[in-house]
Amino acid sequence: MKVIEVKPIGMPEARKIMLSREKKKELSYEQKLALEHLNKFTKMSPSDAKKFLEELSQVVRMSGETMVKILDLTPKTPDELRMIFAREKFSLKEEEIKKILEIVKKYSK
Repeated sequence: MKVIEVKPIGMPEARKIMLSREKKKELSYEQKLALEHLNKFTKMSPSDAKKFLEELSQVVRMSGETMVKILDLTPKTPDELRMIFAREKFSLKEEEIKKILEIVKKYSK
């Protein structure tokens, strides 16, 4: 197998990919476990996830990995959000934290 592209994807997109592969052929044991995990913990539809990431990218410039972590973990408090940004080279302003948490709340079920 040849790797063509490496990019971060959220759990909704990963679930969509795994479900399409499941329709084409039987999944391996590890893939079945991954799909089971995705079914259990995915919180958004792929279309909502795409909108979520688009809105999130408008708030503050951040890496794709960080945006996907916010998507997957859906932090509810400023402290949870700060933990995601702990590895970044910058810290968030209170206004940015508030905007990000509003977006998370808007798309959380």
